[in-house]
Amino acid sequence: MAIDSSLKGKVFLVGAGPGDPGLITVRGRDLIQRADAIVYDHLAAPELLDYAPAKARRLYVGKKAGKHTASQDEINEILVREAKAGNAVVRLKGGDPFVFGRGAEECVYLRQCGVEFEVVPGVSAAAAVPAYAGIPVTCRDLSVSFTAITGHECESKGGAQVDWADVARLKGAIVIFMGVLNLRKIAAELVRGGKPASTPAAVIRWGTCTYQKTVTGTLETIADRVERAGLRPPALVVVGEVVRMRETLNWFETRPLFGRVILLPRARSQKSRLAALLAEMGAEVLELPAAAHELIPLPDRLEEMARQALDFDWILFPGAESVKSFFTALDGIGRDARSLARLRIGALGEETAEALRSFGVRADFLPSRFCSAAVVEELSRQFPLDGMRMLLPYEGETPEGLAHALLAAGCRVERVFVSVHSQPETGAALNGRKIDLAAFTCSAAVKAFAARLGVEEARRLAERTLFASIGPQTTMALRSFGLPANIQADPSGLPELANAIAAYYTNDADKD
Repeated sequence: MAIDSSLKGKVFLVGAGPGDPGLITVRGRDLIQRADAIVYDHLAAPELLDYAPAKARRLYVGKKAGKHTASQDEINEILVREAKAGNAVVRLKGGDPFVFGRGAEECVYLRQCGVEFEVVPGVSAAAAVPAYAGIPVTCRDLSVSFTAITGHECESKGGAQVDWADVARLKGAIVIFMGVLNLRKIAAELVRGGKPASTPAAVIRWGTCTYQKTVTGTLETIADRVERAGLRPPALVVVGEVVRMRETLNWFETRPLFGRVILLPRARSQKSRLAALLAEMGAEVLELPAAAHELIPLPDRLEEMARQALDFDWILFPGAESVKSFFTALDGIGRDARSLARLRIGALGEETAEALRSFGVRADFLPSRFCSAAVVEELSRQFPLDGMRMLLPYEGETPEGLAHALLAAGCRVERVFVSVHSQPETGAALNGRKIDLAAFTCSAAVKAFAARLGVEEARRLAERTLFASIGPQTTMALRSFGLPANIQADPSGLPELANAIAAYYTNDADKD
């Protein structure tokens, strides 16, 4: 997406929301997609950076509790420097920029330096985090108001800034930001100010994320319970009768895969639609690419295929990177999507289709299943294939199965290699994480997984982790490496695999 010249030299303070990347506003996402530089905090969901253009510079400035990568003064200077260099700058801040986010301070500094700015409000943690824990901050008969307050005292101001006795007299819910480290003192001050020690309280860590953790108690017990649970920042504290509603309204943490960590090995660099399906069911998904992805210069071959595009009837893109590489080559010879108007375009996967849309192209074909035979069978039911000349850009492993299936259907297939994977890392890529299950969506993913970890490391992982397969061919590939298939989708398909995994854990919980 082209950068609008009206955005140049301007800073956009964008609220990233409380953690769940799906809570970004439409305006916020639009600005990220147009940014030249993104200055982001610890609490901004890293997935949001995927919306940014490949050339956009990503500047991490930390702001982690007790450990700042850059001071506030340094952040201010970065914003001014980037804007005065003529860049469209997105300052991506957790939650809402003007709710305990120091956004006002940054805006004041920008104004003093003559830099234009715009504030894009975000979904604040004040209401969103309690909601994801099943706690409404207002509820008729329980709380007709709520108060958001900081539990972190600013040392430079000297003395206490919050009169907890005044806060204790409030009738509605109390939402405390940055209060977990001072929780014992805060709870004691509230009781001393007149709040009953039996007042319900909750602490929610990493609210709205798939690894959210909630501890409940009373003002008398909450500090001990939080200490035993080992909860640290970032966490939000809620005090009030509304906390009792969690027993009835807890929806987020009761999803079938909540608390499960699922490894999703990939054969290609693009993200899998299965990751989104599993996350919707509550899982924390760790995607493991075949290897770090790195484009290599192949201008002659790519440009040759781009120039000859009109000689083909179809271009079938297996992955998002193949789309980006091809259209980069097309731009290099002075052409764009309009030159492909006569061709039909296919995309293997929603991420690939989304990459095409970013170049103004809507896929003519998007299969419901992604094994080679199923793709060609579905394609042949919708379009005549006999004699069709098919261009197949690919990345990583040669798509022999797909090419052979297309040839068998009567197509003439031209393959062009657009990218290469760097040397795979070993099992250290998992960083010692506890994995509940590894899910495999194709045989190529199994091979890539075994190559990256090594067969022996993969077998050791299988001794303590469940393995799930999308279908018989993938199961055979697992067994060829001596790996199990504890769960197999029937019939094959991404939704079916996600449902099979959820059913396994649901039935296992029922047995308990």
